[in-house]
Amino acid sequence: MSKYILVVILLALVITKTFAANSTACCTSGSASYKIVFTGLWANNNNYPNYPTNFPHWSPLIGAVHSPKVTVYAYGQYASNQVKSVAENGNAGPLKALLEPMTSDVKQVFLSGTLGPTATYSVTVKVDNHYNLLSALTMIAPSPDWCVGVDRINFCTSSCGFIASKTIDLYLWDAGTKAAATEQYSYSGSSTRVPIYQIKASSQSSSVFYRTNGQSLPPYARLQITRQSQNIVNSRKYFIHLAL
Repeated sequence: MSKYILVVILLALVITKTFAANSTACCTSGSASYKIVFTGLWANNNNYPNYPTNFPHWSPLIGAVHSPKVTVYAYGQYASNQVKSVAENGNAGPLKALLEPMTSDVKQVFLSGTLGPTATYSVTVKVDNHYNLLSALTMIAPSPDWCVGVDRINFCTSSCGFIASKTIDLYLWDAGTKAAATEQYSYSGSSTRVPIYQIKASSQSSSVFYRTNGQSLPPYARLQITRQSQNIVNSRKYFIHLAL
């Protein structure tokens, strides 16, 4: 076995173990472009009882392609003031202003307009082995501080490639910035804060999330990620280059 082949095998084993231990890692060499499609599913039907009549909509969807050094939001963590602005007021301006100057770790920031409950929005993004994660969120309105979104979705695979496609059902989560608010689309103000958490079906008949017979809440939106193109450097040459 030649020296170079042995180096490639050893590096591949190290990278595979690193990827397995870190879901945000990327061993891919090259770049790719993707079409991201957001589709609202929140319709006035039996799946979504107590549907609001006062201008139901999604706030502008804000998203970013970024490195593992960036966390926009995460379950179990407190929402930043910028995420709070999206969750409570549908205002993505402060989050956009925070992310755009972070050019060493944020490749692209995108922002839609206001979206109808079942509207579709699409955007094309470019990724590589440094900017390999996607985060995005939008507020469901009217609501106290409820959102849907994705947190640090990895475009890279453990086999050192780029994913071909991915479909993600988006369930409601609570930003935790108005934790004492009632589970109603119309609500009274509250300043109690708790970490971000996923909203579950309620046994309280007064809640808009009330479900009988142990039913779960349906997804309120869906995100479709589809690769449009890719340019991957030959992995064997790439590993040899790293070793040298």
